[in-house]
Amino acid sequence: MRGKAYKDRALRAVGSALSGYGLYFTFPPHDKLWWAAPIFLAFFLALLRPEISGPRRRLTGFWPGYAFGLGFFTPLLSWTGIFVGSGPWLALCAFLSLYTGLFGWVAVRLWDLKFAPFFVASAWSACEWFRGSWPFGGFPWGRLAFGQAGGQLAPVAALGGASFLSFVVALIGAGLARGIPDERPGRAWAAFGATAAVLLGCVLAGAAALPDPGGGQRLKVAAVQGGVPKLGLDFNSRPAAVLNMHVRESLELARAEQEGRTPKAQLVVWPENASDIDPVLYPWAGEQISSAARELNAPLLVGTLDTADEAAPRNTALVWDPQAGPVDRHDKIILQPFGEYLPMRGFFRLFSKYADRAGRFVPGGGDGVVRVPVEGSSPVPVGVATCYEVIFDRALVGSVRGGAQILVVPTNNATFGDSDMTYQQLAVSQIRAVELGRAVVVAATTGVSAIILPDGRVVAESGKIKPAWLAADVPLRSDRTPASYVLPWLDVLFVAFVFAGFALRFRHGRLAGRTKQADEPSPLAENIGRA
Repeated sequence: MRGKAYKDRALRAVGSALSGYGLYFTFPPHDKLWWAAPIFLAFFLALLRPEISGPRRRLTGFWPGYAFGLGFFTPLLSWTGIFVGSGPWLALCAFLSLYTGLFGWVAVRLWDLKFAPFFVASAWSACEWFRGSWPFGGFPWGRLAFGQAGGQLAPVAALGGASFLSFVVALIGAGLARGIPDERPGRAWAAFGATAAVLLGCVLAGAAALPDPGGGQRLKVAAVQGGVPKLGLDFNSRPAAVLNMHVRESLELARAEQEGRTPKAQLVVWPENASDIDPVLYPWAGEQISSAARELNAPLLVGTLDTADEAAPRNTALVWDPQAGPVDRHDKIILQPFGEYLPMRGFFRLFSKYADRAGRFVPGGGDGVVRVPVEGSSPVPVGVATCYEVIFDRALVGSVRGGAQILVVPTNNATFGDSDMTYQQLAVSQIRAVELGRAVVVAATTGVSAIILPDGRVVAESGKIKPAWLAADVPLRSDRTPASYVLPWLDVLFVAFVFAGFALRFRHGRLAGRTKQADEPSPLAENIGRA
């Protein structure tokens, strides 16, 4: 009997891992299957049914959830090990799977509530929030919402951001799992009907919340993808090589404008680390940038480094005026642990020879908004999220609250080679566009670069590796979506719903115990009956 129980658990773990692996195929570059995300989640939740109805142990539900996470994160994040080896990649996936294990543990304990799909979906979003917050600031890569950029559910992000979109996807999955299989057909159809109603209502409400694509002030923007001498951690090993490549591609853009092949840009965005030399500290590098800006007759947003203090460098984006030089700046606020800085350096040095290659960058401050001078009008407030920052809700939400009318994402993907990472990051930028109702310009050193409209549509996109430039006319927006108001409080609400679910479960358990106790005959009554 015990052997059969172990076999059943092993089969459920394998099935859970396969469900997680299936979920991976709903993410870029495989995002044509966006619609299957709730189905794979439903398969996983259906596999938890024996855990729900069987005897409860301390870790009941955790191990299937952990297997689900391994099946999902291991292929999704394979790019993290390209240049540092499989050890850090597998360690990261093993750690992140603890959060899906926690979700499985919670789901088992909330599944017998009356409105279980609602509480289970809240638990999923709460676990995503936890994963995106702790430790070391969190790592929210791979949220359910980020697999929906190319699908019909994406407009839901305008209502409550990525958090609410993840909740809706999880709610649909939980609703499907509630109805299949069920020995009571009425309950199954009720679950399917409620799921369909939620789906339709959210899509319609999300579409209504999207900004009007026409009218209003517009801005002609361009993104320059200059490339790097070589992919990998040593992409900038030849001083000024990356800068020279971006100057060269900017001159190609200027030539195209002069020949009438593309309209003249009013703002040109360079990627993160496009100037591998501090142009303020080294005037000769600044002069190269100024010459490109003068040739374009437009301000540049230049990704570079502030190395004036060698012990505390900053990852910086400078607004570079053709005549005045640097006039505003954004210092990256949310830094990448194990890349731009290393927490607990002495400890992690014991496990990886790459530990000492991690930077010693310090974070900036502010709301992420820079003012860009535009010829013939007042300066345009631009929200900046440099690379890693874009996966965190607070980065660009703060920029929009600070008045940003357009968003830019300068990024350097050269350290991840020719991998899927860049497509996954682009999908995040698409969700941010919908979530905040702003056009987004993504400029990447090695691709993909893109220009995204406020409804999430990509109107210009480069390939990978090869130098390129993009240009488009995009709207400037001052109105705000509901999502920009409710974040991050919506995450707090999801956590509160989970605690409310446990409170209801505890209350029902006590009531059931009292009912059982009341139904049992007392010893006195039994003695009287015998007499």
